[in-house]
Amino acid sequence: MEEVRKVNNPYDDNKVIDYCSPFGMMNVRGEMFYSRYPVRAITNMHERTNSLGGGFAIYGIYPEYSDVYVLHIMYPDKTAKRKTQKYLYENLRVLLQEEIPTRGTKVWNPPPFWRYLDALSNR
Repeated sequence: MEEVRKVNNPYDDNKVIDYCSPFGMMNVRGEMFYSRYPVRAITNMHERTNSLGGGFAIYGIYPEYSDVYVLHIMYPDKTAKRKTQKYLYENLRVLLQEEIPTRGTKVWNPPPFWRYLDALSNR
């Protein structure tokens, strides 16, 4: 039984990572729709008992990169970025990595938002 607990919670931090609630939305005519609808639906993920929050998977956000996958990461610090980038470069074919441009905010010392383009379809 201990082995199962370690698989479900490898960091022993009382966070059950498989408490999720997938949500999908698509316009079958191929028309765009406002982001407020899926954002409203996924906000429920912020209260899912394990404090891991919610996330998004979006198709078509970068039409100029339609043949690659894009991964967005918000880093808490430089050490996390360095370790994560090491892992990404060892395991993915990173075509481009760059900071995601954001609008100016009144947030003091905001974390960097980074994006990575990966040619998974070319493997």
